Amino acid sequence: MRRDRISPNSITLSSSLKACGLIGAKDKGIEIHNYITRKGLLEKDVVLDTALVYMYAKRGLLPKALRVFNILPV
Repeated sequence: MRRDRISPNSITLSSSLKACGLIGAKDKGIEIHNYITRKGLLEKDVVLDTALVYMYAKRGLLPKALRVFNILPV
């Protein structure tokens, strides 16, 4: 997508986060989290927010999962 200059949407990002959680790609998951933060997408889509918490929890990064969880509005 980057090569073709296509911006990912919340569905693409949440699917990528879930995949990162399942295969153990925590560094890529953190990179996606940084992208979400830069684009101002955090707290705007409950599915995306939940995928982010899932990814951190699945990788055993519970303090990060809790930090994300605690800033969510719902």
